[in-house]
Amino acid sequence: MLRLVIFLLGGFWISISYNFAQGLTGPEVIDRSISFHDPGNLWTNGHFLLDIKETRPGGSDRNTLVDIDNSNGFFCAIRNVDGHSYEYTVKDNECIQSYDFDYDLSEEDREKHNLTCERTRTLRDYYLYLWGLPMKLKDEGTIVEQKVEFEMFNESEVLSVRITYDPTVGSDIWYFYFDQEDYRMVGYRFYHNEADNDGEYITLTDLHESGSLKFPRKRKWVMNIDDKVLGEDILENVRIF
Repeated sequence: MLRLVIFLLGGFWISISYNFAQGLTGPEVIDRSISFHDPGNLWTNGHFLLDIKETRPGGSDRNTLVDIDNSNGFFCAIRNVDGHSYEYTVKDNECIQSYDFDYDLSEEDREKHNLTCERTRTLRDYYLYLWGLPMKLKDEGTIVEQKVEFEMFNESEVLSVRITYDPTVGSDIWYFYFDQEDYRMVGYRFYHNEADNDGEYITLTDLHESGSLKFPRKRKWVMNIDDKVLGEDILENVRIF
């Protein structure tokens, strides 16, 4: 009898949770997630130094220091790979690169080490977007669907919000996944062409807390089509200035 009561109560609370979540819109879920990850609104104008270990199967591990100052648009990433340092900086909208801190590089060396302005701006956009989530989902050009779905992701039932972008911003289709209880972001998935099941999904585990900010500590990159693991990024430390 006791087991039956527990079972019925469990179903009752699941039903309440489901109905409650169904009453939320996509923008409301994202607002709640931002309130969980950045309740003090530090990201928008904050200055951060992220120490990230990036592993890639079949390739060398790399340690990357990422300096992001959102108050003045400064970005710098210094990657250490196989004993060499690669610097990618954007300062006052100017691109700066170095190899082993040598800034006087020939065009041949820049091409050889992929130390170009295009690469530098791509890395800036990459780190700003991914490490700024879910806050970056408030950026202009982000189209958040109203409907919230329940989905299984990484063996858990989560809230799913579909996001697309204005064509001037991007063309990929994204799905963001949030914990049902505290709205922490637990992963995301993107497609270039959803019908082809291309693209990747990323699982987020653990939290690194700095001040009031809560960054996902581990993110694992996996292919949509065959679940092949592409790599893992581990946030080892964060400094806020």
